[in-house]
Amino acid sequence: LSFLSSFDTQRALELLPQVREGRTKLLAYSAVGGAMIRNGNADGALKLASQFSEPDRSAYYRSIVGSWAAADAKSLYDRIDELPSSALKSSAAVSLISWNRWQKRLSPEQLESAKKYLSEEDAKNIENQGNSNRTFGAEGVMYMPMPATSSN
Repeated sequence: LSFLSSFDTQRALELLPQVREGRTKLLAYSAVGGAMIRNGNADGALKLASQFSEPDRSAYYRSIVGSWAAADAKSLYDRIDELPSSALKSSAAVSLISWNRWQKRLSPEQLESAKKYLSEEDAKNIENQGNSNRTFGAEGVMYMPMPATSSN
């Protein structure tokens, strides 16, 4: 489904109900949700979260915020308040700050505003990373964005 979602998101969506429960379901939904975000359908990706109960719902959200920050940082920034917990908002802020080091899609003012969502631990981790190309979130997840490539 991960491969299929990269070129036929609609077909991948149709197949999602057939995936096994557990980790397989989380991985499949995360792949399709990420593809939906890359295709400009953040609303659809957010709706997929309803297929999970906690803690898998939070894991699903965490899995898509990195893709969202990379694909459409401004949209994630504008909708960060819609995320259902302060921990997810902090993860989204970490992703926004990390990706912005490469892509520069947010203004300095927007970056400062995103920092208000950071947990104390995430704020310390970002501060400790300084100008490094990697950032660690509170849950030990390393966000290491790849530089945007140009097609010359």
